[in-house]
Order: sequence, then C-alpha cells, then structure tokens
Amino acid sequence: MNYPWFKERQQWQREIKKMLDNGFKMEVESLITKDISYVTEVYVPERLKAEDWLS
Repeated sequence: MNYPWFKERQQWQREIKKMLDNGFKMEVESLITKDISYVTEVYVPERLKAEDWLS
C-alpha cells in the first residue's frame, strides 16, 4: 500500500482496506473453489475493466 502508484488511487486503497478488515474478500474466496484459472483469467480482468469494486 506504500507504492506511489497505489497511494494515488483512493478506490484501490478503500478496497484493499476492506479486504484486510474482512480477512479475505468473500466473493473471490468462493470463486477460488470453482477454478483458479477462471478467477485469474476471466473474473478479475472483467471486474477491473468494468471498475466493478466495492466503494
């Protein structure tokens, strides 16, 4: 969280803080049981492209 790029992105800061507060983001945790390649190759890229994260 101390990288300059990251410090400038408040939405990312809030999201990571929530993940740390919860121990792990439940949505991603449930998807990992499905298939890790789905999470890394489909789910996360789609969420980032859509800017679909907690606010």
